[in-house]
Amino acid sequence: RKAAAAMREVNPDQPLWLEPDVSRNISLIAPLLPEPFPDDQVVYCPHTYPLLSAGTVEGWKSALRKSFLAMRNEADSWGAALHMNEWGANPVSPGSGAYIQAVQELSEEVHAGQAFWLWKENSQGFWGFFDYDAESGQWSERPGAARTVGKPYVMAMPGEWLEHGFDVDTRTLRARFRAAGGEAAPLLFLPSSWYPQGVRVTLNGAAVPVNVDPETHRAEIPWPGKTGDFELVVVPAE
Repeated sequence: RKAAAAMREVNPDQPLWLEPDVSRNISLIAPLLPEPFPDDQVVYCPHTYPLLSAGTVEGWKSALRKSFLAMRNEADSWGAALHMNEWGANPVSPGSGAYIQAVQELSEEVHAGQAFWLWKENSQGFWGFFDYDAESGQWSERPGAARTVGKPYVMAMPGEWLEHGFDVDTRTLRARFRAAGGEAAPLLFLPSSWYPQGVRVTLNGAAVPVNVDPETHRAEIPWPGKTGDFELVVVPAE
């Protein structure tokens, strides 16, 4: 708390990203705070590296759901936003796809942000999205790695976040939110690896035009700034 106060003297506006004790990486649970952290711009950011094996997506979700629900309660006790700021696996190793999908779906269930470890490396088993050739010093994208981890999602949503999920079988992205009115437009990440023929988007059942940037794979949804509950659905165009 003293460190947070000192940081606030330097920068009064930016969120403070605070990690629980490193033991949570192993125990997958941490104590609740008896009262919220004395700052209203805090992000609770645990790491997750479970020392277990579950095999299937549903097996992993069953094994980890208790930890994710605890993570949500821990963040709430801090009065903080929740962002799992380090987790990962080798994205092209056998069986890692099930773990990655399970973690992403559990994150959606508890409304947690999450950051994958890591972008690229030439040590420790190559957990990133690129291979490294030591002779040439060149990097090359690992086939399938970006698609495994980089699933479609809503990057920003007007108002209160109610539900968010991506179905890998139907390639359907669905999000519900409650807008107070006057907020900025929804911003979506819609990678071409999942939607090679483009997308079809509806807002409360009505089709809306969408232009996906070919470089960033981002799309801003036309948004009138209305008040109420909304459902945003994205499906493949074909």
